[in-house]
Amino acid sequence: MKTGYIKLYRKLTDSRVFHNEGLLKVWIWCLLQANHEGAWVSIRSGRNVVEVWVNPGQFIFGRESAAKQLMMSPSTVWKRVKKLKTIGNCDIESNSKYSVITIINWTIYQSDEKKGDSKGDSRVTAKEQPGDTNKNDKNDKNEIYRGNGGQPPTRFEPPTMQEIKSYCHERHNQVDPEKFHDFYESKNWMIGKNKMKNWQAAVRTWEKHDSAQNQNPTYERLQ
Repeated sequence: MKTGYIKLYRKLTDSRVFHNEGLLKVWIWCLLQANHEGAWVSIRSGRNVVEVWVNPGQFIFGRESAAKQLMMSPSTVWKRVKKLKTIGNCDIESNSKYSVITIINWTIYQSDEKKGDSKGDSRVTAKEQPGDTNKNDKNDKNEIYRGNGGQPPTRFEPPTMQEIKSYCHERHNQVDPEKFHDFYESKNWMIGKNKMKNWQAAVRTWEKHDSAQNQNPTYERLQ
């Protein structure tokens, strides 16, 4: 059973979304899917399970599952989601396995939501579609970290593409943000057998190994 609340502001009635009932339905559905707190989400893709960090205001999207919930065709749902991106309501980042939708200005309009309003609102439902698994308002328990006095470590939050682009631009380097993102995304943001601790440090390492013929060094070359 889904519990918890979101906020709808009265100025919604003055928006372009409000005057298109199909688009409005998809928009409200997106607001209801968004995570209130960051969480690690396990996504099943074939025989593999990928763990993805989802920030507040984000959710993992699968058009087939969305179509069933919204009672629309998958193509109509996808068309309307892209329309929401075009008019600035959300952003979409996709790869071959799943899409992550980010609600623009989520923290401005929803950040003061009382903790506990959405407790138990877990949406772990993806058995058919890789992008249909979402976990809302409840983080997995951290494992004991023997090297930190028995205290659980802070979860690493993978950067967004925009964060990588901004950091590379700030450093005036030649690192390709998309190659960097795709390289570590394919490894589930792992370095060796461990979760990456600092992606900015990884960018700086790429700078050192950057060359005109190879902007995408393998991990072995970064040792």
